[in-house]
Amino acid sequence: MKIPLVLVCFTGTVLVDALENIIFGQTFGIYGTNLTDGLRHDSCITVNQSTALEIIFNLGKEYSFESIAIYFKESNISYISIADDISSTWRPFYDKIPSEVVFLGQRESNSVKVNINSNELFTVCEVEAIGCEKGRYGENCTVCDFPANCEICDVTDGSCYRCQSNFTGTNCLQENDNLLLGKRDLFHQNFYTSNTHQYGLDNVLLTDGKVEKPLCQKLEGYPTSFSAIVSFRDLLNIKMINVFMLFENIPNDENITLDIYVYAYGSGYNSRGTFNLSSDELYKIPFEMNTYIIYTGIENTYPDIPLSGSVYMCEMEVKGCLSGYYGTTCTRCNHSGCAADFCHSLDGSCVCASNNFDVTTCPEGVLCKSGWFGKYCDQRCSNHCNVSYECYQGNGTCIGGCADGWTSDRCDQGKTRNHNANSWLYIELTFDRFYEGVHRNFQKS
Repeated sequence: MKIPLVLVCFTGTVLVDALENIIFGQTFGIYGTNLTDGLRHDSCITVNQSTALEIIFNLGKEYSFESIAIYFKESNISYISIADDISSTWRPFYDKIPSEVVFLGQRESNSVKVNINSNELFTVCEVEAIGCEKGRYGENCTVCDFPANCEICDVTDGSCYRCQSNFTGTNCLQENDNLLLGKRDLFHQNFYTSNTHQYGLDNVLLTDGKVEKPLCQKLEGYPTSFSAIVSFRDLLNIKMINVFMLFENIPNDENITLDIYVYAYGSGYNSRGTFNLSSDELYKIPFEMNTYIIYTGIENTYPDIPLSGSVYMCEMEVKGCLSGYYGTTCTRCNHSGCAADFCHSLDGSCVCASNNFDVTTCPEGVLCKSGWFGKYCDQRCSNHCNVSYECYQGNGTCIGGCADGWTSDRCDQGKTRNHNANSWLYIELTFDRFYEGVHRNFQKS
């Protein structure tokens, strides 16, 4: 059954002089100021059964939000989501009836979008968006003073919240290769946990570069598995997936392990690792692949007994560069001889695009272009092959042997020929270098 949509919209420019509720006192159509009057559990509105309520705040300029909160009186909602300029964050509810839902983590946007979905009647009382105009911070919304490589300051204390794309660290002086940091290269992302239900995880908190416990997300119960699907705007050259988690009061049992697997959607390529749990850990999964979409699955394995303790999901990192670049400083690939338009994420060598990057079993003509060989496909096959410039991509051995007068695997050595009357000796010094022919006339005595 199609759920009817109630759309409430405010348009205007909001002036903020302090870190406070940006939308306080604004009027929303037929509901007036009921959702912005500061009364968190009074002066509410009741929405009919089987209704999706979408509230949109168009603010006229960009703001930094410290938190966004929605307060309820009587509710049995299915899920609630908020959206910024890059992606939406949704939070489903199954057994609990929330009186308030708070989304933490800094967000920048020129609007606030709240979507509440339910199959039953619910009552919502207040929406709050706490923050300052972008580029300001603190109780008085003071103008930020941050390092040259900083993109945006922290709306609470004025420190650098996010560096420009190539930098990271407190003073934005370190090279950055985390493609998820600040959701900069994302097109879409969806983090969720699953046991008997799905629980949405906040995208902002998982990509903000912060692993402190207050900004980690406690998973409901002790889920046996959870996963993340991440889509990027551009093709990326990825080398590592990092997952940071916290565990509390987990029994000391070597049979309790964490299995993390990653695969590139549609390619069949995957990588995995199995770890013993510790109180907190950064789990690293090597993943050398060019892709737009990454699926990460995390499974807890333990004996079939109730497991006490808590699990916190803190951060996910995707290490790498844009496609066509490699290494810690994202150097441009030199792949003129490579068959693929990208290179290995670590050393810039050519990759086998049709065989999950396994160069040891790569079909001929898939690693290097015709006429080239070697790890970087930067060495030319000999023109003295039986078929000129036709050689095996791995070692340069001529396919079909050598042309007349030449020898060795790569057909780069000339043969010596003796005659009764005269002997002419031709010496090829090295292929692809300057060579000279040397001949001498020997007379029989």
